[in-house]
Amino acid sequence: MLAGLAIRPGDTCLSIASAGDNALAMLACDPKRVIAVDASRAQIACLELRIAAFRRLDHADMLVLLGARPGLNRAELYQRCRSQLSRPSRSYWDARLDHLCQGIHTLGIWERFFSTFRNRIIPLMHSRAKIETLFVPRSPEERVRFFARQWDSPLRRLLLRLFFSLPSIRFFDPERFFLGHGVVEIASHVLERSRHALAIQDPTRNPYLRWILTGSFGDCLPFALRPENFARIRDNLDRLEWRSGPLGDLLIELGLGSIDRVDLAIQVEHLIPAHYHALLDRLMRTCRRGGRIIHWNLLVPRTRPLEIDLCLKPQMELSRRLTAEDHGFYHHSVVVEEVVCASGERP
Repeated sequence: MLAGLAIRPGDTCLSIASAGDNALAMLACDPKRVIAVDASRAQIACLELRIAAFRRLDHADMLVLLGARPGLNRAELYQRCRSQLSRPSRSYWDARLDHLCQGIHTLGIWERFFSTFRNRIIPLMHSRAKIETLFVPRSPEERVRFFARQWDSPLRRLLLRLFFSLPSIRFFDPERFFLGHGVVEIASHVLERSRHALAIQDPTRNPYLRWILTGSFGDCLPFALRPENFARIRDNLDRLEWRSGPLGDLLIELGLGSIDRVDLAIQVEHLIPAHYHALLDRLMRTCRRGGRIIHWNLLVPRTRPLEIDLCLKPQMELSRRLTAEDHGFYHHSVVVEEVVCASGERP
């Protein structure tokens, strides 16, 4: 996300909150303002808890509260952060204290999906000892050989095809109504991208892969949780604001030419194409010339319509490179666009 947006000091950034990791990471780039928005009250509650943890805890305790490190004192850590939360978020977490004590990285639909994969499916393929050998540093050539000889198997391919099927995903997330509307062939995609993550990329540098397979980030933390970024993010927290509600309403409120960088996460694949195109049109009016927009295609590829080619320039080479480097290896692609028409200048 940071490589795609190339945030500059003084930029105004907009991010889909999605629990807050990306919005917090943006603060490390010294922007003037970061606005996080989400229609989900649960996601806003997660973002507020992360902000409170940065404000009230040291780095080690923050990792424990958020579930990135084991710990038995999460209830006490939460009490130290509770006063920093808004009333709705305080009520949300007060009612879910037992869940919070498990660590919020264990909550959510996709977290439960991958937890089931880790606890029920992975043991049928590999022992815990074999999984740990995956995270031994190797050269690119050694990784390819290890994958072919030690990891890949007909059983692995069969189980992946069964678990990462449309019926399985719909069981965990029946609200994914968009599945079937141009969706990629999921199982084949997961097989291809998992090989990429295990053999082409370096597994020791991928926190999300390690979490999926072991339930822990180990020593490889996501950007916003790394110790070297903790002070910079904490010092810039006053530049972060958040809104609960639809993205479209916020764009109308912000007005023309007010945003420099936009992180849409996987928001666009929830939209039917007509609504996605309308969102792009509104974003082009809200962004300044030279602004950048990034989003991820997870299961449903979304591309902009041809009629806005003169206003939105695709960063094709950058998008291809970031897709190849993306540690969220289950994504289909990363899409980066640059706004070339300022507000009011659309041809």
